[in-house]
Amino acid sequence: MRLIVAKDLKSFFRDPVQWSQFLIFFGLLAIYFLNLRTFAYEDRDIFWKNLIAQMNLLATSLTLATFASRFIYPQLSLEGKRFWVIGMAPMEREKILFGKLALSFMCTLLISETLIGLSSVMLKTPPTLAILHSVALFGICLGLSGLAVGLGAIYPNFTEDNPSKIVSGFGGTLNLVMSLVFVLTVLAAQAIPCFYYFGRWALSGDQFRWIIVLSMTSIAIISLLACLVPMSMGLRSIKNLEI
Repeated sequence: MRLIVAKDLKSFFRDPVQWSQFLIFFGLLAIYFLNLRTFAYEDRDIFWKNLIAQMNLLATSLTLATFASRFIYPQLSLEGKRFWVIGMAPMEREKILFGKLALSFMCTLLISETLIGLSSVMLKTPPTLAILHSVALFGICLGLSGLAVGLGAIYPNFTEDNPSKIVSGFGGTLNLVMSLVFVLTVLAAQAIPCFYYFGRWALSGDQFRWIIVLSMTSIAIISLLACLVPMSMGLRSIKNLEI
C-alpha cells in the first residue's frame, strides 16, 4: 500500500497539467489570505471578523470540493488498463482504496488547515472560532475524500486516460453535487450558532457552548456518513470488479 501511495504521488508530480492546476487552485487562496492585513479586517468588530472568517472557510471548503472532484475522484480510473497489475498483487483490493483515501485525506487536511490557520492569524480571530473552523475542516476533508474515492470506485472508467473526461461523466457530476451539498450542510451547522453568538443577538456563553457541542457532534456524524457510506459501496464494487 505504501508503494501504491508513492506511485500516486509520483504520477501527480510528473504531470505538469495536474500540479499546475493544483497551484492555481490553492495559490490564489494563499495569496489572498497573506494579504488580509491590507484590508485591516483584524481591526473591525467581532461580527465582521466572524463574517470574513466564515467566508474564508466557505471559499476554502468549496475549493476543496472542486479539488476532490477534479483530482481525487479519477484516481482509480486513471489506473486504466493497468489496473489488473494492482488487482493481481498479493494484497486485498480494499487496501487500494484505503491507500487512496489516506493519501487524499492527509493532503487535503494539510493544505486546508494551513490556509485556514493563516486566515485566523491574519484576521486575529478568537481562539474559539479558529478551533471550530479547524474541527469543521477536519470533517470536511474526511467526508470529501471518502465521497471522491468511494464514488470513483463505484463508477470507474478504465477506458479513458483524460481526467477531465472522467470527471465529466455521471459519477463525477454526482460526486461534485454531493460534495457541494455536504460542504454547505457542514458549514451551516457551525456558522449559524457563531452568527447568533458573535452577533450578540440571542445566545449567552453557556447556550453557545452547548449548541456548539451539538453542532460539532452533528458535523462528526455527517462527515463519517459521507465517508463511510460511499467507501463501503466502493469496496463492494471493487471486490466484484472483473479484471
